[in-house]
Parts: sequence; C-alpha cells; structure tokens
Amino acid sequence: MKVLARLTALIALSVPLLAFAEVRELEGDHLYRVSTVRAAPGSLSDLLDWAATLRDSGYFKDSGQEPPLLIRHSQGDQWDLMFIMPIESWTAFHSESATQQRSNAASAHAQLLGSKDTMIALEEDHFAYGPPLSVVKEAYDENSFFHIEMFTAAPASVSDEEKEAAAIEAGFKGRSDISFYLRSLISSHHDTLAVKVE
Repeated sequence: MKVLARLTALIALSVPLLAFAEVRELEGDHLYRVSTVRAAPGSLSDLLDWAATLRDSGYFKDSGQEPPLLIRHSQGDQWDLMFIMPIESWTAFHSESATQQRSNAASAHAQLLGSKDTMIALEEDHFAYGPPLSVVKEAYDENSFFHIEMFTAAPASVSDEEKEAAAIEAGFKGRSDISFYLRSLISSHHDTLAVKVE
C-alpha cells in the first residue's frame, strides 16, 4: 500500500499541545518514504541487529542517502519498525545521478541488503510530505517516545482557506476543532505508541 500523507504529526508530538496555527507552520514539501515493517516470527532482534549493521556499513554514504530515522512499535498497530527515509523530492530522488549512485551502492552492499528478506513478514511503503529534514531530525533527536497517527482521509480539492471557512460555517471554531467529526471522514486509521531506536 502506498499513501501520500503529511509528516506533520510526527513533529507536532514533540510539543503535544501545539495550537493549530503552530502545527500548520510545521508543514512542508520535503518528501519522506515511511516504511512500516513487521518482523517474521522470532526475527525482531535479528532485524534490529541488521538495521544497526546497515547503518554502520557505509551503505547510506555510498548511496548518497541520509540514514533513516528508526522507530520501534510499542503498542497499538500491526508493524514492528518504522523507517523514515528522507527523499527530499521526487525529482531529486529519481535524477539520473542519484539513481545511478543508489544502484552502485546496492550492488556493493547486495549481500547485506538481501539478508533482511527472511526476517520480514510484511513491509509497506508510504510517502509523506513534511517539514525540512533539519526540523524532523531535531524533533526525533529530542524525543524518545512517539504517538503515531496514520489514516487515509477522504480527498478534498479545496484550499486551506476554504477548508477553514467551511469548518466555521459548519459550526466549528475552526479546522482544528473538528476532532470527533473527523473520524467520520476517515476510511482507515492506525494509532500507535512507539519508541526511538538508537
């Protein structure tokens, strides 16, 4: 399953009671691949060891990529690990030079990359737009416990101003006040508590 979403919620959780206007300031157009992984039975410890080995192997430097931010599921959802991989943009990620660099690194580290296959029962990739990487990394570095909200929303092709006006017209104080009504607009929802993996 591939979903385009916003990564704002991850950043907002560093200050749980942010006002709506402050949360809006955290939105951005930096692209991230968010991979959720369920370990094969009995393989979670091996998968964590693999992730640490990959981080220290030089693969990310060779591939021209930032190492992913890694979060471990605590309770509430089906996955064990979440890898948040900065991509920047579709254009940058799929440029000829970046693609070739990743391909060369994948060849050089093929054995290590392939060794995870037997450790994984399920893997899903999602794509999220969010704040610049420096903001995301700061929130990640300063926190060790996360509340992850993942949902598939009904699409709407209207501007933020129109959404705010519609919320007020419908009797809410604003978009941030919709709360429980929002649940009726969500086709699927996952709510997870998770911890940072160092």
